[in-house]
Amino acid sequence: MLAELLHRHNVDFAFLQEVTDGDCVAVKGYHSVVNVCTLGRGTAILHKPSLLQHTPKRLSSGMGIAVYMGSLCLVNIYAQSRSANRAEREFSLTLK
Repeated sequence: MLAELLHRHNVDFAFLQEVTDGDCVAVKGYHSVVNVCTLGRGTAILHKPSLLQHTPKRLSSGMGIAVYMGSLCLVNIYAQSRSANRAEREFSLTLK
């Protein structure tokens, strides 16, 4: 479904979040830059191969990735909602 959407609309870049497996974002006609952390979730950027890419920069948490294409910097950051963070904090407090 993702491949069909990208090709139908001739998308140059796609920013993905909640990526769980780098192999699942392989789309014919696109290069992928993936950042999945040890917890199993992360971010990815898909781009057409004709667009030059430099070495990506990754956040160790898996929650962000940046690629430079010429003078353009593309940044994909996954920022969890405050309610998700609150639930996580409350859960961690009950474990102490």
